[in-house]
Amino acid sequence: MPLREKKPKKIKYDLNDNPIPPAGPVKKVFMGIGYAIIILVVGTLAVRLFTFGDSSFAKTVFLLPQSAEAFNADPANFEIYRIGIGDTMSADGSFRGNYIYYVPSAGQLSILIKYRVSLTAGGLPFPYRVYLTDADGGSRIQGRLIAKNTNFNYYELRYSFSGVTLDTDLSKWTAAYIIEVTQAEFDGSETVLAEFSIDPVASTMTLYKNPRVQFSAGPIDTGADAATAGTGAATGTDAAATIEATS
Repeated sequence: MPLREKKPKKIKYDLNDNPIPPAGPVKKVFMGIGYAIIILVVGTLAVRLFTFGDSSFAKTVFLLPQSAEAFNADPANFEIYRIGIGDTMSADGSFRGNYIYYVPSAGQLSILIKYRVSLTAGGLPFPYRVYLTDADGGSRIQGRLIAKNTNFNYYELRYSFSGVTLDTDLSKWTAAYIIEVTQAEFDGSETVLAEFSIDPVASTMTLYKNPRVQFSAGPIDTGADAATAGTGAATGTDAAATIEATS
């Protein structure tokens, strides 16, 4: 049986038509290390972007029982507004506040609070309190945790405020409204860890078309004491106070 002839290796040439010598073993090792570093860096960036990205849970509108009744009565004309704010990251980068939804017919406002799981390692997973206040601190409503999700190494928590009346025309607002994330101290005081401003100048309010809607059974016990604070503060059971943002 005749032996197959080996095909000659293709010779590569540089721009001056000079033959490029084949890479030696040392050069191949360094090239392999270089390719491995590139793959590692690109993979790490892709994982970080994927894990820090928001899940479908984050974009879901969770309705409380009073909102669900209005939705079932007339789903075609049920209005949900999405409020966009200028800065969704806390000053130190520990918290994100985003996907703020307002349901006028039920007086329900909700926000998604997101932070790393490691932030509360060794303690309660959801030790924080969330408040909706007006700019001068005259009214304050404590939010209730109504839905929670773990997205890789992040908690995604949906907090809801009841008894809220907002004008959907931001040009009629006379002041900004602040959503605070606080932590209770041993002496009974509270430390503000993050603030997210609903500013009539920097914010937007648009009708949310074709939203993803789910129904919440009600508040989730987080283990954090539901304290009342300030004028018009609401407890963790139900919020009877009203914040008005009308002219």
